[in-house]
Amino acid sequence: RWGGRIAGVLVALAFVFVPLPSSGWLLWNVGRVFHVDVMPIQVYWEDLQPGMCVREDPNGTDYLVVDCNAEHQEEVISRSTLASVGWPGDAAVEDMAGGKCKPAFATYVGLELDESRLDFDFVTPDESGWNSLKPIPVLRWPMIGRATLICTVWDLDHDQITRALRGAHE
Repeated sequence: RWGGRIAGVLVALAFVFVPLPSSGWLLWNVGRVFHVDVMPIQVYWEDLQPGMCVREDPNGTDYLVVDCNAEHQEEVISRSTLASVGWPGDAAVEDMAGGKCKPAFATYVGLELDESRLDFDFVTPDESGWNSLKPIPVLRWPMIGRATLICTVWDLDHDQITRALRGAHE
């Protein structure tokens, strides 16, 4: 008679005191197991790091960082800086970025750009952002500013990627 009551009390206490996982934790792990993006992290573009798989945030200058098995548009392959005295112009920025992103692409993907079906893109400040950079003092005038450069790889054939492209050799 007492044994049944004691067992019932123990079961009730177990439900009260044993911590159950939160629904967020459950969703995150279910998403990871089934390769579904359930909790993207919003990151400002200058804070992106190599290896992050991203989608553009439709609300502005942020990116949504997701698991590389979830749908994403690009993968960050490198971060660097570009130096210039003032805004160098669109063509100069593209040339400077290409000079840094192409070698990073080859190292990251495992093929030279002209051998790959993948392509690269980059993010830097626009003209107003570039002109607001704090100059770095150098021994000679003029002062040189450094702008953040984020290089990414993307798949020309697919709007969404569902795997990592590091070492893809494609």
